[in-house]
Amino acid sequence: ARVEQYFRGETVIRQGTAGDSLYIIDNGLVEVLVSHDGRSESLAQLGPRSFFGEMALLTGEERTATVVTLAPTDFFVIDREAFRETLEKNPVIAERISEILVERRRELEETQALLHEADGQAIEDEKVRVLRRIRDFFGFKTTGSS
Repeated sequence: ARVEQYFRGETVIRQGTAGDSLYIIDNGLVEVLVSHDGRSESLAQLGPRSFFGEMALLTGEERTATVVTLAPTDFFVIDREAFRETLEKNPVIAERISEILVERRRELEETQALLHEADGQAIEDEKVRVLRRIRDFFGFKTTGSS
């Protein structure tokens, strides 16, 4: 394990990149953001004793979120090899982290669904606006919400 320090406003990890480290917040505050089609949604704010990066560390998947510091923040960073040694000595940790993984995965999927739903609604709203402008331009009466 190693210690890393970040200033306010720095990106610690970026969604979509490879990773093999778990970050434990010693002190400070971070925001977890999920992006979809150029928009970001805040998933959580995490403070001391919270951790992130576990999905990439445990499953080898790409980072599923971006984490940005909201204040100067110090982390304990545990890489794959160090974590393997920890799990060998205390396998119960894997069980607890798997529970948190499932919970965070569900939150992530819910947020991504909301972002996707908002995309669909924005497209529908734009269709209505364009249709209204076409009707107005050609002097047709608008009916209902269209």
